[in-house]
Amino acid sequence: AEARQLFNAEEIARLKLEALAGRDADARVSALRKLVYAPVSDQERGGICLRALLDSSGPVRAEAIRAIEQLGFNRDTADAMQALFSGDPRAREAALRRIGDLMGTLAAGERRIVLAVLVAAFRESAPRDANDPLLRLWQGLAPTLAGESKAAPELARVCVQHLLAEPRRLGPAMRELLDALASATPEPVLRKLWDEIDTVTDAFARML
Repeated sequence: AEARQLFNAEEIARLKLEALAGRDADARVSALRKLVYAPVSDQERGGICLRALLDSSGPVRAEAIRAIEQLGFNRDTADAMQALFSGDPRAREAALRRIGDLMGTLAAGERRIVLAVLVAAFRESAPRDANDPLLRLWQGLAPTLAGESKAAPELARVCVQHLLAEPRRLGPAMRELLDALASATPEPVLRKLWDEIDTVTDAFARML
């Protein structure tokens, strides 16, 4: 009740905008700290923190991790997600291995946020080949995505984007991942795949 008195709808909207598009890192950090106390759902707060994890500023990402911990994440998961966006390739690869080890232990809400982070990281990545650590992690996770009606089709869309960007180098690996996704979650993945295929004009990419 006190939070609702302190944070009206206009103030909450302003804080959301400031957290994701503030003029500088300090403003974004301040907005994230205030949103922890705002009367919004854990799902909405988690979504904002999730997008803040992709911020170019280290302090903003660290604040997002702290906020996510307050939503119930254990420290290991939060630290691994933060290291996922590290500029150090070895730290990033270790974080991916750790996330893979932890996935089976996560509660449903925690798991959905981690999957969304991994999809976002995959979208922003430039896989070097079939042995790329993030691609290998997704190949291992794909068979377990049954029932993930949001993460699986969105991952399929990202696969198609990577395939179109470099069909000869990445095509076979992306096709393998798409096959695994469609086996685990057929209907939403296939619907998304056909939607994407309708936009493809390059004959070689379309064949893949």
